[in-house]
Amino acid sequence: MAHLFRILALAVFSLCSLVGAADPVSVTYPPVTGPHDVGTTSLKLTDYARPNPFTNHGHRSFIVQLFYPAQNATQYPLAHYMEPKTAAYHEIILGLPAGTIPLIKLNSHEDAPIESCKDIQVILFSPAYGATRHAYTSLLENLASHGYVVVAFDHTNDAAVVEFPGGTLVFRDPTVDPNDPVMLLKLLDVRVGDIRFALDLLHSNLTLSIPGVDTRLRVTETGMYGNGLGGAATVATMFTDCRILGGIDIDGSVYGPVVEHGLWKPLLLMGVPSNNLDTDPTWMALWAHLRGWKRALVLAGSENLTYSDFPVAAELMGNISSVFTPMDLVQMLGTIGGLRANEVQRVYILAFFDFLLRGEDGGLFDGPDPRYPEFSFQN
Repeated sequence: MAHLFRILALAVFSLCSLVGAADPVSVTYPPVTGPHDVGTTSLKLTDYARPNPFTNHGHRSFIVQLFYPAQNATQYPLAHYMEPKTAAYHEIILGLPAGTIPLIKLNSHEDAPIESCKDIQVILFSPAYGATRHAYTSLLENLASHGYVVVAFDHTNDAAVVEFPGGTLVFRDPTVDPNDPVMLLKLLDVRVGDIRFALDLLHSNLTLSIPGVDTRLRVTETGMYGNGLGGAATVATMFTDCRILGGIDIDGSVYGPVVEHGLWKPLLLMGVPSNNLDTDPTWMALWAHLRGWKRALVLAGSENLTYSDFPVAAELMGNISSVFTPMDLVQMLGTIGGLRANEVQRVYILAFFDFLLRGEDGGLFDGPDPRYPEFSFQN
C-alpha cells in the first residue's frame, strides 16, 4: 500500500503538470449517464465518543462528501475539484502556477438542493490508502446521476491531506506504516468506525445539513464499495454492520475475522491482472467462506490506478509522455484507455447497486458480455 501511495503522488504530479502547461485549458470529466443532475456538499463529522487514534489529543474528525440527485442544479455553481487550500497546497509542492488545479471541471453543482430523498438509497465509498475522495469523483458523480446518494469518505491521517471547514489541513501521518500488520488492522478499524458513525448521523440530525432535505435518509439498507484499503473496509464493515446489504471490493486485500467467518451478503470482487482471485491469498481465503451471491471480475489491461479518475483525466488532458516514460504510464494507468476504463467501470458498478438495492437484474453478472470484453469472470 505504501507503493500505491507513491504512485498516487506521481499520478497527481503528472496530471497537474499537464494542466499547468504553457497554454492551460479547462478539462471536464465525461458527462454523467443518468437522468438526474448532480449536487454535492461536504460535511465535517466529529465522533466525541472516540479519541483521535493518531494523536494524543482531541476527538476523531473526518470529512464526508455527498453526491446526490439534485433539483434546480444549474442555478448553482459547478463544484471545485478540490477545496481551495488543498488545491493551493498541491500547486505549491508540485511547483505549479496558482489556479492550475481548478481548471479540472466537474459535473456536480455545489450545495444544489437534493431531490426528495424519501426513497433514495445510500451508497458509501471509501478510497485507497493515501488517496482522497477527489480521485474518484467521476465515478461517484455518475452513481448520483442515477438517483443514489453517494457518501464518500476522507479518512483523516490516512488520506494524503484533508481540508476541514475554515481551511485547516491535516496530512497523512508519516509515522504510520501500512505494511505493519498491527498498524494495518488499526487503520482498518478506524475506517470501520468512521463509516458506522457516519451511518448513525445520516439517519439523524446530519440530514439537516444536506441542502433541500425533507426527511431522514434511508440508511437501514445501504450498499458500499471501496478501492484498496477502502475495499478491505467495505468487507469489514459489511461483516459488522447489518445496515450494509452488500458491496464491492476493488483491488483490496481483506483482513480481520471476516476472512475466516465469511459473509452471507452479496460481494463483488473487481481485480487487476496482477491482483485478483487467483493471486491474492486473502481473496482466496474469503471466497471459500462466502455463502451468498458472489462474483469475481478482472479488468484486462488495468493497474491499481485504473479504478480511479486518473486514467480518464490523463486521456482528456493529452499526451503525458513528456512527464513519464511509456513504461511508467503502463505501470500506473494500465493499457486500457482512460475513457473506456471509466465507461466499463461505471456500467458494472451501477449494475451491481441496481441489483443489490433495487432488485434490478439485467443479466450483466451471468457471464461475459460482448459489449464489455475487458471484464472477465473468475467464478
